[in-house]
Amino acid sequence: MLKWIKDYISYVEKRPQDFNRDVKDNIRQIKELITRKNIVYKEADPIAFEKFCRMFKHREGVLAGQPIILDMEQRYIAACILGIKEWSKDYNCYIRYFTEMDLGVARKWGKDHFVAPLICYFLGLDKEPRAWGQIVAENSNQSYRTFEIVENEIKNEPLNQIFKKAGSKEKRQIICSINDGKLEYLSGRIKGKDGSNPSFAVANEIHEITNFNQYNALKSGMGARKQPMMLVISSAGITPESLYESLLARNRKFLRKKKLGKEDRIFALMFGIDDTDDIEDTTKWIKANPGMRYGRPTLKFLKEQWNAMKDDPIMRNTFISKHLNRQIGAVMDFYDMTHIKDCVEPIKKEMFYDTYATGGVDLASTTDLCNATAKILLKDGRSIILQAYFIASDCLERNSKKDRQDYNSYTYMNSDNEITSRVVIITKGATVDFRAVTQWFVTLRDEYQVSFLKIGYDRAMSNYWVPDMLENGEFTHEKVEFDKDNRVENRDDGILTPVWQGYALDPAIRLSRTLFETKKYAIDVNNKLLPYCFWNVRVVSNVDNKLSVNKAKSNGHVDGCIGLYNCEIAYDRAKQIYAEQIPDYFKI
Repeated sequence: MLKWIKDYISYVEKRPQDFNRDVKDNIRQIKELITRKNIVYKEADPIAFEKFCRMFKHREGVLAGQPIILDMEQRYIAACILGIKEWSKDYNCYIRYFTEMDLGVARKWGKDHFVAPLICYFLGLDKEPRAWGQIVAENSNQSYRTFEIVENEIKNEPLNQIFKKAGSKEKRQIICSINDGKLEYLSGRIKGKDGSNPSFAVANEIHEITNFNQYNALKSGMGARKQPMMLVISSAGITPESLYESLLARNRKFLRKKKLGKEDRIFALMFGIDDTDDIEDTTKWIKANPGMRYGRPTLKFLKEQWNAMKDDPIMRNTFISKHLNRQIGAVMDFYDMTHIKDCVEPIKKEMFYDTYATGGVDLASTTDLCNATAKILLKDGRSIILQAYFIASDCLERNSKKDRQDYNSYTYMNSDNEITSRVVIITKGATVDFRAVTQWFVTLRDEYQVSFLKIGYDRAMSNYWVPDMLENGEFTHEKVEFDKDNRVENRDDGILTPVWQGYALDPAIRLSRTLFETKKYAIDVNNKLLPYCFWNVRVVSNVDNKLSVNKAKSNGHVDGCIGLYNCEIAYDRAKQIYAEQIPDYFKI
């Protein structure tokens, strides 16, 4: 019933703290979809499915032996994938809008109790002539586990009058007597059968699938069917480059749209804690476990599991992926561009003249942009972010074409000062002349009276740049002594400070997001390359839930982000030295 959809949308909107961004985006898009003139809601199929579920019994727990009654989430899913339809000119009838359901949810929600009725529905009650279902997993043993769930359910009355086991032990099938439909299981590492034309397919526990051939073959094989349906049901996992990770990234792309496009026919309901949530914040755990409202599982159970697993790196990962439904190692779209755009404003010379600052650089010579960043410290806790990007003249045309950016247009922006006018600085030759990077900091220091407290840099390629900075007077290099007793590094007031990259940038990545959200940054309106870099950047988490930039999976240049991160690490180190001397500038 349409009421199932509206009730769930209303519930999510009333309790936003209990749902992640992916779920909120899903209900926002469904809310818009059901208002379209070409979309209708047919309640017969969702109602039939709910009644059909009552033929199945709970197998364990306090409800063992009782009929399966759909909960609020399950009714919402059924209503969306079975009831939302549009008119087909090809078939001269209404057909389902969605052709795939992707459900990501943590353990103990009851995926098995939901997937078995779904499979049997599409096998026998979907009005599909000679329905054909195929189950795929990483290997045949894993796909058989899902097949066996259905096999055990159909032993009972009245399901055993509709469905029968058939075939040999090595190649079992389930046959539907109503329409001569069949269900079989496959391996995820077998290429698709020539001429295979299933009406529906099931991919279960896709966090273990690393070869996508069978999934892709099944998707294309269903194309000739009137109402194909791919059912994807899984929790997250720890396997790198898995199908779950791939589909999560794909789904998030269209979930972020204001509304579903014509080709967006995937119903994606991806429960889980948000990428920015603290895994130890128990108030966030319900985002991954919508069944907690019904005791599936209880908060007490999850806390016991966490306390037993948190000190073991492997078990800790298992808890995060299975109970919080966060894919370990998955690429995250970490920043909200609306927050970054809200920080853009005109920056005038007087706003950063005669101030304190920390700096950061991301050195590159040819392919990447070279970046220099200054974080101007203001007494109100805000910071002005000034940047310059450096490109070798011989690479200008190639990089502009490849990146679809007119870098030459950023060389003179006609503002009231040189710093905000020259967002891009072109140096002669085939490689960036790092002396231009030095000169940018010298200009800020000498002409604008900016006093740099620390400047963070990556050791890579620094052998060419650091000596040039040292030759320019006040840019001294810090000295570090390691306190063995307290296991801490003690730094002096030297300005140039090396910053380890990778997961060492985790504090800066998290802090920068918070500062964008709270409008503590002020970015000059001429610097359109910084938002461009943050639009591109993608981050990943490791076993300790630390974040790092994944350049391989980012969409383009992220040099401006790295420069800012190094700037924030430099800020933290400066704070340890100067917080008591100039406390007004270190309020964060």
